[in-house]
Amino acid sequence: MAKVGNMIYKTTLQLWEEIGINNFWGDRLDVRFYLINFLKEKKIDTLLDISSNYGIILNGASSRLGIGLDYSMEWLSKSKKYFPVLKNIQASSEFLPFRDKSVDAVVLAHSLPGWDYRMDSYLNKNQEIASKKLFEDIHRILKPGGKLYITTVNGNHIYYRDKKKLTLDKVLSYVNGLYYIQEIVGWNPLPVLANLIPYTLLRNAPPYIKRLMFFPSVKMYSFIPGIWWMILALSRFKGLNKHCRHLFFICQKI
Repeated sequence: MAKVGNMIYKTTLQLWEEIGINNFWGDRLDVRFYLINFLKEKKIDTLLDISSNYGIILNGASSRLGIGLDYSMEWLSKSKKYFPVLKNIQASSEFLPFRDKSVDAVVLAHSLPGWDYRMDSYLNKNQEIASKKLFEDIHRILKPGGKLYITTVNGNHIYYRDKKKLTLDKVLSYVNGLYYIQEIVGWNPLPVLANLIPYTLLRNAPPYIKRLMFFPSVKMYSFIPGIWWMILALSRFKGLNKHCRHLFFICQKI
């Protein structure tokens, strides 16, 4: 697996600054920078990004047809403004509007229902059931041998520090019997300043204070030569996995 290219990283960060850094989906060493670089090196015919947000991941991937699915028309409208070539669908991830065996690869980047966000299900389904159904539905639409790329949210981010986090065992329970896991990578065990401050002191802090606690060390790290290689190398040490902010899965349909 290649390290992140500096040009891809800078281009992606610049896009977020244009769209609005308040909507930024992570810190400056987020695993999705790595995911974009990873997808850039793949030749994918049809790629579906579930909960695609503004479409930045799709835009960075090398695919003949990139499809973004999201429930928010606001995000999809901005996606169309910045990336007119992408095809967008407004729909819920509870009901994927695709034919059986019609998609080559699917991205679930920080978009697992009940864990990365709460679903507004009009069926009032249990979140656990909804998550399992999503993996089954993705399996349905993937072509034989199709790939599923999963990332989990930043476990150290202040927004998620008091929330239940998705564990490795839970992801494995979802994919069991449906997918063969080619690789699991923990991502980024480097410490951030926010970890040194009790969350109770930050819970009611203004947003700019929360960002201040989270970003300084990350900004510092991003200027270190070879930082992406270092993160990838550190992330492969099993002893550091429990300190990693994200998990990254490469799965293949059985």
